[in-house]
Amino acid sequence: MEIENKVTIATHNGSQVARQHNLRNPKVICKEDHIDPNGHFEVWLDEDPKVAYERLFGEAVRAYNAKQKREDRQITDYYKQICEDSKKKPVYELIIGIYGKKVDGTPICSKNDGRRILRAFTEDWERRNPNLKLCGLYYHCDESVGVNGSQVGHVHISYIPYGSGFCRGPSVQSSLSRSLEQQGFQSQGMNNTAQMQWEARENQFLATLCTHAGFEVVRGKGSKEHLDTATYKKVKELQELKERQMTLAQDIAKKEQEYAEIQDSYETLKAQKSLSQAVLEAYDGGELEIEVQRTPAKTNPITKQTTPAQVTMAEADYLVLKERAAASSWIRKAMEDLKYLGAKLTRELNQRRRVTELQERAASAEIAARAAEVDLANARAEIADLQQQAREQQDWMEQQTTRSGKTIWEFFVDFITKQRERDYIEHSERE
Repeated sequence: MEIENKVTIATHNGSQVARQHNLRNPKVICKEDHIDPNGHFEVWLDEDPKVAYERLFGEAVRAYNAKQKREDRQITDYYKQICEDSKKKPVYELIIGIYGKKVDGTPICSKNDGRRILRAFTEDWERRNPNLKLCGLYYHCDESVGVNGSQVGHVHISYIPYGSGFCRGPSVQSSLSRSLEQQGFQSQGMNNTAQMQWEARENQFLATLCTHAGFEVVRGKGSKEHLDTATYKKVKELQELKERQMTLAQDIAKKEQEYAEIQDSYETLKAQKSLSQAVLEAYDGGELEIEVQRTPAKTNPITKQTTPAQVTMAEADYLVLKERAAASSWIRKAMEDLKYLGAKLTRELNQRRRVTELQERAASAEIAARAAEVDLANARAEIADLQQQAREQQDWMEQQTTRSGKTIWEFFVDFITKQRERDYIEHSERE
């Protein structure tokens, strides 16, 4: 019988932190139906962000203020200043979890195993992330997940970036980019930022813990590959650009059809104008002769009524004059129509130029999107290399456990303990 040990993992990093939700404040969770009010949760660490900021940055801020001769340059509330900064967030949060269920619907990773792995992940946090200071660790196993409503444990990790070595402002500041840089993560373009590299490292570390605990980490059946936040935004932007390109292509075809119809109308009016203009020019030039007999007006001396003057002409001449009057009226209307169509044609031509520019931009965006796909493929290849390195590391640890007679988990705990001791000795020697 095949052992069900294949699990999926999730690591999601963001800047939206709901501390009262994490603490399971009854006034908050009463509005959230997916949380069991009698479910199990643990608070491993909780510190008010304002208090944490004073602990981390208070001394540096006071030293900075002491050097300022002008009071308006002093920092009165550093936490409030970061909260009001549109480019920074006071606290960030990483949510991690282990998922997967057996045929009978029960979790593959039991609550005890899951809690132990997640606890090990957080206990090793300071060694991996010396510049990301913890202010909150919240273990939740009271939220319904999936259609069967099973409760799977996950952890909210709240942390504050702690960067040092600043020349302007306090010597230490809340800066995620500086913190990751000092941990060895360098941005290499928009598709391989320092944050993306860090998130991949944390995801791989969680996968390693699961492997050492006897689980096989795989992608979920029918699910999409896990992408970090920055990469997901790039993929989403690529999809939107492709949809925009299709819409532009449809708009261009529609505008081309309208342009052809306007061009045909313009040519027809132009031809009719030329014919009417020729008739008028022929009459005004004397080429059309019309004989007219005029009868002057007469007034009856008795009744004092006046008979208006009359004009008598041949029927053929009358028809010529009638056509002239009709042509003159039609030309005036045609000229107005031509003026309107000319303005409309100008607008359509300007719109056509605009559509052409958008089409060119869409083509450029498609080229950039293809480049992003290439970068994404390279990132996936790097992740595959990391996974291979993890497997090699696992093989090495299994060999070591075989020699020492310890279980993989006991050897891993000894390995982490020794690593911390080495880091402490190196830190003491540097000081």
